[in-house]
Amino acid sequence: YPTPHKDINLGQMVSMIDYMNTNDVQIGLSDHTEGILTSPVAVSLGAQVIEKHYTINRNLPGPDHLFAIEPSELIEMINNIRLVETMLRIKDIKYTESEQGFSMARRSVITKVDLKVGDILTEDNITTKRPLLDDSIPAIEYYNMLGKKVNVNLKNDEIKKFQA
Repeated sequence: YPTPHKDINLGQMVSMIDYMNTNDVQIGLSDHTEGILTSPVAVSLGAQVIEKHYTINRNLPGPDHLFAIEPSELIEMINNIRLVETMLRIKDIKYTESEQGFSMARRSVITKVDLKVGDILTEDNITTKRPLLDDSIPAIEYYNMLGKKVNVNLKNDEIKKFQA
């Protein structure tokens, strides 16, 4: 103790998770590294339980106090773990609150050439450009548009919403 970061082998924990292939067993980490980085990284890789030595003062006698974390570090480590958990969520298709306020950075599906009724949308005839307008198709729909037939004539560089 303490375990050097180069020897922590978090990849082994990932292998254990893959090997267990069950939700009946919780995989965790007994973190004996210095500092507070390893535990949040372990959570990002799937750890569900963390054991970390905690002390009120590293100068106390005993073998574990030297590498244990103090109260302010414990709070920061827990906050970092919670932040990692938040960051790992899978976003739904709706725009987040922060994305909604930045619409000029989003793109619309537009035509690269003139298209006629019955033409098939392909990577050769549609693309995306800024901005996303209220009456346009968001770029997130680009791949869903491919292979569809156009049911109205469209001009090159048209960004208004059209049906396919």
